[in-house]
Amino acid sequence: MATNDFKPFATGAGANVTAQAEWASLPTLFTGFQSGKASSAQVNKAIRQASFISAALAQYVTNKTGQNVLDDGDMAGFIAKLVSGLGKDFQPTDATLTNLSGKSVAGLLSYLGLQEGTNWSKTPGGLIVQRGTFGYSVGTTETNVTLPRAFTNNGYIVVMTWSDRNYGNLTTKTEPAAVATVATTKTTTGFRAWQDGSGGYNVDYIAVGY
Repeated sequence: MATNDFKPFATGAGANVTAQAEWASLPTLFTGFQSGKASSAQVNKAIRQASFISAALAQYVTNKTGQNVLDDGDMAGFIAKLVSGLGKDFQPTDATLTNLSGKSVAGLLSYLGLQEGTNWSKTPGGLIVQRGTFGYSVGTTETNVTLPRAFTNNGYIVVMTWSDRNYGNLTTKTEPAAVATVATTKTTTGFRAWQDGSGGYNVDYIAVGY
């Protein structure tokens, strides 16, 4: 077990120390002990306050690092151990923390390479996911769809499915027809969508690409 040479002074039960309330209002706190005989209780109190903190700090370093903290006057060595001990509990300041400090949510997302907008998001790797809804009026078989944001190329994929249907006064209620993108119509900003039914319903889509 690692050794801690620094011990608190006068911490036992019934120790001869000045009461805290009296100590807090003592003029000696400002002037220090002057010539003449000092009260042993006051001297003990002063030593205990200093030694208690030093012992606790030394014990923290010992516990965290597993190294001896010796009363050998090696201040640089103790500081190195203290920094090592603090590193067990706290992230040291580095370039990453400096860059993150003080940023807004938008700034953090940008720093991490994450982007988002209305109905779209972009991952640090550049993958863009978009969503939307468009409709086919009755008798319409094709319609142009504009994406929420542009892709960098037209190699993205689109998945579509019907979301609702307005039957109106129709007595015969048929299911919405198949939907698909029209071949070669995809651009970075949109695509043309086709359906083979009578129309009168809306379609949800998800587009994924770079």
